Amino acid sequence: MGGYDDLLRVVEEEAAREAERVLEAARVEAERAVAEAREVAATAREGLVRREQAAAEARLRAAREGFAVARERRLLAERRSALDAVREEALAALPSAGGPEVDARILAELAPELPAGPFTVEVDPGAEEAAREALARLAPAAADRGRIVAARVRRGGVRIEAGRLELDATLAARLERAWAALEPDLAAALPAEGG
Repeated sequence: MGGYDDLLRVVEEEAAREAERVLEAARVEAERAVAEAREVAATAREGLVRREQAAAEARLRAAREGFAVARERRLLAERRSALDAVREEALAALPSAGGPEVDARILAELAPELPAGPFTVEVDPGAEEAAREALARLAPAAADRGRIVAARVRRGGVRIEAGRLELDATLAARLERAWAALEPDLAAALPAEGG
């Protein structure tokens, strides 16, 4: 049986060596697979980190832009409010800004536009006589066709009516017509934020 034992021992040794080679190959393959998996995981992690950083930066940019837009809207609302206040103050001050000299300047501007027929000139209460004199001096031919009347309340400026024609040259109406041209300059003159 000695030969059989030797054969068995040789086969067992060969099987052990083959098992070691298989185990070594499996270990090498496992290490390679683990290294490859680690590499894939690291790449995926880096990609995920980059995406999260990009998303965080986008959220931060959006928040900053939203803040800037909200700030700009607030500033615009403050400027609009300030301009409205200036306009209201100006409108409130206009009745006392009128007078015979102002009426005469306005009548001088309107003299070329006076109608050929009868017309009515409405002025502040108490300014009728000065308006008659100014009209006679500025447009003598029209003065005979014009009737001067007092408005119910003081408002500054004049208003001319001739049938359906109306020339509203009260100070408030003139401000309303000029406001669109004045507003940008007034807005530019307003102090910057917090002023």
